[in-house]
Amino acid sequence: MSGGYFNYIQNDMAYLGDDVLALVETLDSEPEAQKYIDRARQLIETTSLLVKVTANAMQRVDWWASGDDMLESMTLRWDQTVTPDLGALHDKIGELLGRKAYEEKLEP
Repeated sequence: MSGGYFNYIQNDMAYLGDDVLALVETLDSEPEAQKYIDRARQLIETTSLLVKVTANAMQRVDWWASGDDMLESMTLRWDQTVTPDLGALHDKIGELLGRKAYEEKLEP
């Protein structure tokens, strides 16, 4: 197994992201809770994605810090695996905050 600089905690984080996402299935469907279900689903999905993206980014750094990847390989792997995830996270955060408000916060 490659890596180990972070004691493979990024693997646990990836599983945690899946566990968080599984919580969507447990959302209460009682009538009085209905008004919160969509927002709760959105928050849970965003949390899961955030954890998974963090785990993936940590994996890239871990392989470099452990000597398994050179800087060139680390940046290539980052661009191939983390960057697309960051795009998905960007979109999810935009949905969460409301696209217009989110884009206004990004402006310098």
